[in-house]
Amino acid sequence: MEKPFSLEIKHDDNKQEVILSGELIINHADIIKEELMKTIDFSKHLNVKVDNPTGIDITFIQFILSIKLAYENKGLPFNLEGTFSDDMSALVVNAGFRDLFKL
Repeated sequence: MEKPFSLEIKHDDNKQEVILSGELIINHADIIKEELMKTIDFSKHLNVKVDNPTGIDITFIQFILSIKLAYENKGLPFNLEGTFSDDMSALVVNAGFRDLFKL
């Protein structure tokens, strides 16, 4: 069965990049979290890109915030950026997360 979301991770010597798209919603939160936690190296810079998700909700945003906080507590670089459709952008902005995703 094909997953309703996409998670791509790129590693190099000092940093890693995670690209997420598709349905980033509560229905898939556990599997997204499981896959990310297995592959993220919490000793390297992390760049997270949310790329035109078809759905996003507060559960996913809270999970990303928890990763950001873990990085900040360790003094490690963390970057988050997002590209959204107009509808998804309005949802994120109206929920108060404009600055988080640099919209």
